[in-house]
Amino acid sequence: MIIKTQIKAPIEKVWDEIVDIESHHEWMIDAQSIKPLSQTGQQPFMVGNQYICNTKIGPIEIQDHLTITKIKEPNLLEATHDGLVKGEGQFILLKINDNKTEVVWSESLKFPLKLGGPIGKLFSYPLFKVIWKIDLYQLKKRTESKLKK
Repeated sequence: MIIKTQIKAPIEKVWDEIVDIESHHEWMIDAQSIKPLSQTGQQPFMVGNQYICNTKIGPIEIQDHLTITKIKEPNLLEATHDGLVKGEGQFILLKINDNKTEVVWSESLKFPLKLGGPIGKLFSYPLFKVIWKIDLYQLKKRTESKLKK
C-alpha cells in the first residue's frame, strides 16, 4: 500500500522528523510508544538500529520489532517489521522545490493466521489506509507548525 502527501517544508526538515523514530508515536495514531532496542556504532541513527513499537488499533494490541535496513539521506528510509505482523516499510522523500517535499509511505505487510492471514490483510488494508492518511496529515501539521515558530 502507498500513501502520499506534500508538506510545505524543506526536505531536510521533513527528513529530521522521519528519522526521529522515537517521536513517531506523536504523529502516528496507531503507535503507542517506540523505544530503541539497540543502536549500532557511535551515531544514534544508523542501519541496523532496532526499535520496539507498541501498536494499538481498536482492541488489537501488538508489539512490532522494527529494524532500519536502508538509509539514503535525505530521501529514503527503509525498515523491516518482525513482530506478529511481518513486512517492510519505507519513506521516500522527494524535493518538489526548496520549501515543499512529497512524502511517499509504502508498507507491505504479512498477516499471521492468528490475525486472519491473507483475508485479514484484505480486510485490514482499507482501515490502515485511513489510519496512515491521518498519520501523514499529522506529520504534515507537525512539520509545518515547527517552521512557523
